[in-house]
Amino acid sequence: MLVLPPPELGPVVIGSIKGSTGEAGLSEIQHAMVSTVARNLFSQDDIEDVAVCSPEKAAAAISDPQIARQVVQGMIALAMLEPRRDTNGDLFLGADQRISDAQVERIVSYADAFGVDVPQIKTFQAIADEDTKRMYFDFFWRSNLRQLAISDIKDQGLRNFVKGMASMRGHGTDDKVADKFRRLEDLPDGTWGKQLVNMYHEWGWDYPGEEHGAPEVTSTHDWVHVISGYPPTAVGELQVNTFMHTCSPNPNSFGLMMLALGLYGVGGITLPTGSFTSQGGELAREDIGELFVESAMRSRGAGVDLLEGVDHWGQAHIPVEELRHQYNIAPKTHDIGEPDPGVVA
Repeated sequence: MLVLPPPELGPVVIGSIKGSTGEAGLSEIQHAMVSTVARNLFSQDDIEDVAVCSPEKAAAAISDPQIARQVVQGMIALAMLEPRRDTNGDLFLGADQRISDAQVERIVSYADAFGVDVPQIKTFQAIADEDTKRMYFDFFWRSNLRQLAISDIKDQGLRNFVKGMASMRGHGTDDKVADKFRRLEDLPDGTWGKQLVNMYHEWGWDYPGEEHGAPEVTSTHDWVHVISGYPPTAVGELQVNTFMHTCSPNPNSFGLMMLALGLYGVGGITLPTGSFTSQGGELAREDIGELFVESAMRSRGAGVDLLEGVDHWGQAHIPVEELRHQYNIAPKTHDIGEPDPGVVA
């Protein structure tokens, strides 16, 4: 769950994040992100005069371990927001696109000074090292997906879980799982379940259990796309994962947000399906800070874990608008022209 730092910590939080960027400082997009967060959380209109705060000074000022952990997560997110640029401002491509070792070391120094454990730092290091196998393992192990997979295995058995993973690669199907999703088609438009399958149809996705369909365990994330109103676009993925992370008590929830940043921000990541490679740079937009803050504040207002803390299937028949009211999910504050998967087209 997001803990808002008190206003007096604003200069320390901002100064620490600036310090994590090193001599290069904030890029234009990073500056826009930090400025928006500073304005919304600390009523700080200008971050130019905020002094860099060393790890030691930051640790002396921030005593709440959750706030300290969030500061480190913010550093990681900022580093992954866009591909690295050279001195001319041009994007690095290929191997040079990766996060620098120096960037990792700076962020680790803050985490060490705070004395907090941020599991996703290991994932961050794997990205910097271009250790793809370790990176994917860490993305799974240090995110909500691990617990969701364990729950899925307990409910359906290891054999069915493996079948679901195999179908994603086109190896077999699981009609029992696929039929669950097909039955959602019979629900009225506007209900949570019907809008879920409508989203699958709109984006041309196979159902879990069908050949090339995603594993059922990952579909939990799709239910949140619908109720939050964020579509499966580059920006929508950052927003929905921010939304899930903000309202989750699970310390590993930041891992899913990192996956979105890895795919659409820093880029250079290929999904395990082997069918998608992101070049990154899709979050490099001036309003990304506003969109990030919007998703975090809407989630915080809800105050319920909509990924792991509610019964999606048990509420599939309920209209999305009714559920948004029930869970106190406020309307979006920014319209960027992307469709709301929870609204009937």
